[in-house]
Amino acid sequence: MKIKRFMFLVILVTVLAVFPNVFPVAAATYSAGSVYSAGSLSIDQSFPVDLDAGAMTSNFTDADVWYEAVSPAQRYVTPVNGATIAKSGTSFIGASGCAALALSTTKIDVNDLPAGTFVCVLTSSGRYSEFVVTETVGVSPSPLKIAFRTWAATYSAGSVYSAGSLSIDQSFPVDLDAGAMTSNYTDADFWYEAVSATQRYVTPINGATIAKSGTPVIGAKGCAALALSTTKIDVNDLPAGTFVCVLTSSGRYSEFAVTETVGVSPSPLKIAFRTWEAIYSEFVVTSTVGVSPSPLKIAFTTWEAIYSAGSVYSAGSLSIDQSFPVDLDAGAMTSNFTDADFWYEAATATHRYVTPINGATMRKIGTSSIGANGCAALALSTNKINVKALPAGTYVCVLTSSGRYSEFVVTETVGVSPSPLKITFTTWEADP
Repeated sequence: MKIKRFMFLVILVTVLAVFPNVFPVAAATYSAGSVYSAGSLSIDQSFPVDLDAGAMTSNFTDADVWYEAVSPAQRYVTPVNGATIAKSGTSFIGASGCAALALSTTKIDVNDLPAGTFVCVLTSSGRYSEFVVTETVGVSPSPLKIAFRTWAATYSAGSVYSAGSLSIDQSFPVDLDAGAMTSNYTDADFWYEAVSATQRYVTPINGATIAKSGTPVIGAKGCAALALSTTKIDVNDLPAGTFVCVLTSSGRYSEFAVTETVGVSPSPLKIAFRTWEAIYSEFVVTSTVGVSPSPLKIAFTTWEAIYSAGSVYSAGSLSIDQSFPVDLDAGAMTSNFTDADFWYEAATATHRYVTPINGATMRKIGTSSIGANGCAALALSTNKINVKALPAGTYVCVLTSSGRYSEFVVTETVGVSPSPLKITFTTWEADP
């Protein structure tokens, strides 16, 4: 995936009138800063690695990946604690390159990591890291040898995107980008889940992630430094004054405060929130730093990140047989899972899915085309989609395993098994 960048010209400061002084406004950049940690590691089978600390460890709590050994022949680099990864090729691409990739929680077989292969990681602490395999892994229990670099990320928010107060009814979803309780789960970030009168939760959906942040406000910068996850939070653990950080399904940081302790069911959940628009910055060191107290001299540019699609890479119509994979870059149903983006999975005659593979991500978007730019603005995920949720006329966005945006529409409602899945698709090449 490539990014076309535009200068972000205006910083807007918005003061939250309701729940005053809860959210101090921060000024604004995300960039890969100085190197946070770097070195070489020889990782023993079954051990985790903390790429922030730059160490193999016996503690999984702060780890980013572990060298998982299912058997002597099945060994993987497996992300943990919300970290995400992706193979990036055979050359170094740096933090900016890693930030442009679609990372996921999909583990990577060490057989696919010969010497010289680079891997990008977004650590559980929110820093970009890149490592190269320095020796092809030998037979079990041979170690995994890597050289790595982890960058210190400096994140703060751009202009306030939305802010306000909400009284959320039980069982309703909330879109923190739109700043509203809604009846539509498609664009929501969490819902106020009521399993029973005594079991009620703030439950993230659509790829959004959350974490309790404590009792003082920490802002976008603080939220970006937390390890957020898809774990739901019991409302009994959210008394008045508790703050929660959210990375929304649209990729914006948001923070809310519970303004009243939740009463007995069906009492609403009352919050005050602020969601920030993110911008990106890149700088170059213009002079090697001298001895202390020499200054650090940089030249920088800050952009609003927008994806722009180039020419159409492939397009057409497909009739996909059950259990077959599809390569949307090649524009074909295939018998080869290696380069495919999804497969038409038939778990049973009544449980059939469009299932992303090989690091591809997807999302159902509705009944009208939104194109590559629209797809690039969505939070896609590795969640499979039940074909029952894909009637004729439904559109789906895909970020392919090769990093191209694709969109398809279901042209006929899928019949009883073994009926094919019929689609018309367009896959775009990204502008440089």
